[in-house]
Amino acid sequence: MTRRLSDVLKGHDNNYAFIRLICAYLVVFQHAIFLASANYDLHDKFSFMHIEFSAVAVQVFFVISGFLVTGSLITRGCLTDFIWSRILRIMPALLVVLTLSIFLVGPLVTTQEVPEYLSSFETYRYLVQNSLLVFGAYYELPGVFESNPYASIVNGSLWTLPHELRLYLMLAFFWLITSLSTVSRLGIRLNHLLITVALVCFVTILDEPMVVSEHSTKAVLILLFVSGGLFRYYASYVPLSGIFALGFILTLVILAITGVSNLFYILYVLAIPYLLLFCAYFPSRFMRWFNKLGDYSYGIYIYSFVIQQSMVFYIVAIDEMTLLVLSTLASFFIAFLSWHLLEQRALKHRKAIVAFSKKMMGLDEN
Repeated sequence: MTRRLSDVLKGHDNNYAFIRLICAYLVVFQHAIFLASANYDLHDKFSFMHIEFSAVAVQVFFVISGFLVTGSLITRGCLTDFIWSRILRIMPALLVVLTLSIFLVGPLVTTQEVPEYLSSFETYRYLVQNSLLVFGAYYELPGVFESNPYASIVNGSLWTLPHELRLYLMLAFFWLITSLSTVSRLGIRLNHLLITVALVCFVTILDEPMVVSEHSTKAVLILLFVSGGLFRYYASYVPLSGIFALGFILTLVILAITGVSNLFYILYVLAIPYLLLFCAYFPSRFMRWFNKLGDYSYGIYIYSFVIQQSMVFYIVAIDEMTLLVLSTLASFFIAFLSWHLLEQRALKHRKAIVAFSKKMMGLDEN
């Protein structure tokens, strides 16, 4: 009998930590290849059907995020818990990397005098805008990394965070309005709104399938996030079938070989969520052991760009492979410290913070 997705949701017997780690490293890899020389031709070699490896990694992150945060909202049924869970997962490491970038890296590498740098409006715009995220990411600090091949960009990895935050807010808003009695009486549910958003995004992609190969296309990222959420909502109807997964893969390969690019992109964006979830719950004793090590993917993702730009600045004419090796070691080490000393500890306070927040708002803790 074929397993359903709902059959495997309980517990932590999944491969998400490993998948996220691989995806984070794909980003490190692609950035290292590019940042050493800003050679777009070399950068483009690491792609399939014009979809960069790092773009695939980001797309997978959005599917995982949509699936897990929707599941959290459905199972806990608490908007306060949802909001604090997102804050505690994102903000501690983000604030650390912003602080280190501004007050440690910046003064060491800026072409400006340090007092001028520290008094610049742009310095604090970098801190405030990247802390709030809702207004988009800001990438430059005064005089920092100006001589690097990919000049002046301090942390290019930040671009995904505003997109993700807005999707969290969208999901929270949908949950809130569908909880209202007037909306509920109309028969409007969370899944209806998610389906509507997915259809709008899919129609946009049908009009121009090539946008799937552009890593920052909003319609693609939104569709993948919402698809993850819908798979979670309809988990009891989703079969985890190796035949289905193999069918998707073979069809994508055939479309790629035959050069039917438009159909490839359309099927790709539909297949990625299913293939990811199949892999996430594919049984593996190794993964059960691996999950106990910790989740270093976010730290690797958020710290690595600054680390790589710093190495490019200090090591004259560093080549791609040297940058890859050194930045891999440094990024994993910093991510390890960040998880065990900061991120994991912050998450352990979630229940207490949620309970305190409910008490302050006069809400029933049950």
